[in-house]
Amino acid sequence: MPKEIIAIGNDVHEIEVRPITLICKGANVPDAEYAERFRLTLEVCLYHIDRVQTFHERTEELVRMVFKNYEGTITPDVCRQNGLGWRHVAGRIDMSLKFIQMGIKFAWVYPEAGLHPSAQVELADVILILTNIR
Repeated sequence: MPKEIIAIGNDVHEIEVRPITLICKGANVPDAEYAERFRLTLEVCLYHIDRVQTFHERTEELVRMVFKNYEGTITPDVCRQNGLGWRHVAGRIDMSLKFIQMGIKFAWVYPEAGLHPSAQVELADVILILTNIR
């Protein structure tokens, strides 16, 4: 298995790279820093969705998995009009798909932020799909 270096505060750790690696943060522990990955935070995802004009070809399909009850076409404008959860999810999924296509390594940081627990569960299914896209 390939290895990567992460830092948590002053501690440096070597971890095995897997399709999904979960790092759960404890209280009063600094966030993990990734030397080789772009951090997809809530702020980064909101910045992206507020500016994107065209989604990746699979973004609508994966956003729809999280927001199953929406019946219309899902576009960047629709996501911008539907509040924080929609903007967060759509920005995160669209950036992930585009990064995968470009071969950019990334890490999801706090993907559950601003989401109802039912949407968090659905987002987990999206993560599984994303790990199988090459």
